[in-house]
Amino acid sequence: MTATDAAGNTTTCSQTVTVTDVQVPTINCPTSIVTSNAAGLCTALVTIPVPYTADNCGVASVLNSFNGTSNASDTYPVGTTTVLWTVTDVNGNTATCSHTVTVTDDEAPLLVCPADISLTAASGSCDAVAT
Repeated sequence: MTATDAAGNTTTCSQTVTVTDVQVPTINCPTSIVTSNAAGLCTALVTIPVPYTADNCGVASVLNSFNGTSNASDTYPVGTTTVLWTVTDVNGNTATCSHTVTVTDDEAPLLVCPADISLTAASGSCDAVAT
C-alpha cells in the first residue's frame, strides 16, 4: 500500500495475509469384498473400486496400504486382508478409511487312492502284511 500527501510525499507499507487450509479431505471406501480363490492357487485376483474422495482445495493423492498405489486391484492371499486408504489434499491434510478383502479357499484337496490290494494269508496265519 502507498499513501501520498498533498505535498507529494509518499510512504509505503506491506501486509502479509496467510490463509491456512485446515479442512480435511473426505474419503468413502468401497464395500468389503468376499471372493473365492483361483483354481489351484491360494490367491485370487481381485478388482477393487477406487474410493470416492473430495476436498475444498483439491486432492493430491489417494494411496492404499496393500500395494502402496492408487489402485488396490491386485492378487490377494487366502484369508482376510484389511486395506487402509489415505487421501492427502494439496495442503497436506489427510483422512483415512478401510475395508476388507476376504479370499476363501473353496477348493477341495486332491486325494488319489491307491489301487486295491488282495493278499493271501501265510500258512498257519489268519492275516497278512500289506505294504
